[in-house]
This record gives sequence, structure tokens and C-alpha cells, in this order.
Amino acid sequence: MSQDIGYEIAYMLKSVGGGTIKEMVYAKSSHQAVGIVKAKYPSNDFLSGPNWTGNKTKSQNQLEQEAFTEKVKRESEIRNRQQENQATIDGKINNSNSDEALFGLFKLVFFGTLGLVIAYFLYVLVVNIFNFNKISNFDFGLYFNNIKSFYTEGEFRTANKKININITAPDKFVGDVLVPKNKIFIYEGSKDAENNVTLVALSYYDENKHIYGYYTQNKSKNALQMIDKKIDKRIKEAIEKMFQEELSKKVDLVQVKGKKVDDLESNGYNIVQHISSDDMTFLYKDEHKNEVELIEDKYFSDENYQRLYTKIGEKYLK
Repeated sequence: MSQDIGYEIAYMLKSVGGGTIKEMVYAKSSHQAVGIVKAKYPSNDFLSGPNWTGNKTKSQNQLEQEAFTEKVKRESEIRNRQQENQATIDGKINNSNSDEALFGLFKLVFFGTLGLVIAYFLYVLVVNIFNFNKISNFDFGLYFNNIKSFYTEGEFRTANKKININITAPDKFVGDVLVPKNKIFIYEGSKDAENNVTLVALSYYDENKHIYGYYTQNKSKNALQMIDKKIDKRIKEAIEKMFQEELSKKVDLVQVKGKKVDDLESNGYNIVQHISSDDMTFLYKDEHKNEVELIEDKYFSDENYQRLYTKIGEKYLK
């Protein structure tokens, strides 16, 4: 039955007053459907027909198959929509997670950088607070102004002409001194003075004596200037070369690159920071640490480095 097709059969019967009857008969063919109708009534009871009208329906099997196909199609569409919705939700979640990750990274970098900046300024502040030499070599005015302005040590200056320095220390040199052109000074800070001038605190070496004083700097006339970058580089390279030559004579140095550095460090070697670079690392055995530190102090402690820098630099400037 499920394979049969419904055929519309039309006929007229004497018993129903001659009205046309249309009946859907399920059979394997239209001919069989007509035969089924004929079998239902005596042959002399038909006024006309029975005949197939040409209309037919699909078999029950086809209808069920189409219904099943339609059901599968609808379920597939529903699943696709659900998957699309889920993908959209996942995308939003992933984007949100990505945004949160980027924001988290930004916060980490921002607060990390901020922490380093704060730590640096705190370090500078503490150094200036405990730098009582500024009081003994200059005065309280410079001391407090350096704290307020976050003065940092280590800058060098030179003069493009002879300049007058008002010596403040040591006591036996106090007074005005005319310092020659191309003398290298250590910048010690500054403070404002009357008549719109700035008192620049400087120190310099005269043979083995460290002398301190003020240079009166007018805004319109300033003889002081930074050391030329090329000359500054030459001076630093000269000091590093002197240090390396003396160190090599007294300590066995190892030169390595890349991962070998980690291997040597784990086997009792230390890095010589002053002459190592990204391209080449110098190391020495831990047993020579005291000897290396003595040589490092000879060249790179603040006082000794300043002496060497000014002595070598003044030769280059001449």
C-alpha cells in the first residue's frame, strides 16, 4: 500500500441521482484504480465511467520520504543556525578574551614601565638626599635644588673659550680662576641667581687636585657645551681598551658567544660587564674575582673614571 499512488477516478451512479463522484483510489496504476472502482459496484449501476481524471497523488512512501527529507533539511538548517550562532558567540568570546589579553599585556607593560620609572626617580632622589658633598663643596642652595630637580651624576661639559670659575672648594683655591678653553668639567648641578643668571656648579681636575666652583651662565651667552658624541665615544673606548689590556695581563679571559656563556657561568665563570657586548662576551674564573674587582675600581669607580675621562678627553679636544 505504501508504494501505491492515489489516482482520481470519476464516475456517475444511478443510485445517487446521476451526480459525478470523484474518488481517490490508491493502486499501482490508473488502470488498476479504475478496476477497483468497477469491482465495487454492479456494472449496470454506472451511468458513466469509471475513468481516471488525470489527477494523482504521490505514494505514501514518497510522501513519507519527502516528509523525512524535509525533516532532515529542517534539522540540518537548525543545526547550522545553532553552529553559526555558537560560532558568533565563540568569536565574540575569543575577541573578548583577545582584547582582555591585550589589555592585560598593556597593563603589565604600562605598570612595569611605570614601576621602573618610579624606582629610578626614587633612586635619584635618595642619592641626592645623601649627597652631602654638595653642601661641603658648594652650599645648601645647590644641595636642595639638586633634590628638587632630580639631578643625576655623570655628565661632562667643556667650554668653547676661556671661562671664569668662582672656586668654592678646596679652601686654599677659593676665588675666581680663569680656566682655559677645552677644559673638561663634571656637571654638578645648577641653581638660579639674581639678575636672570644661572650658577652652574662644575668641578674639574688640575693635576691630582679636584676643584669645585660656579660658572655664571647668562641666558644670552653660554660658553659651556656637551662633549661631542664622537669624541665621547673615543674617550670611552680608550678607557675600555686600557682596562682590557691590563686585565688580560693579570687574568685569563675567555671570549665566547651565544649559549656558551650560560654554560661557562654555570661552571664558575663571571662576565666582565665593562667590555662585553651583544657580539662578544668576556668571562673569567670566579677565583680571580677579587683581582678583577680591584682593576675595575682602578678604571671605573666614579672618581677614577672622571680623572681618566677628563685627562684623555682634553688630549682629544686639543
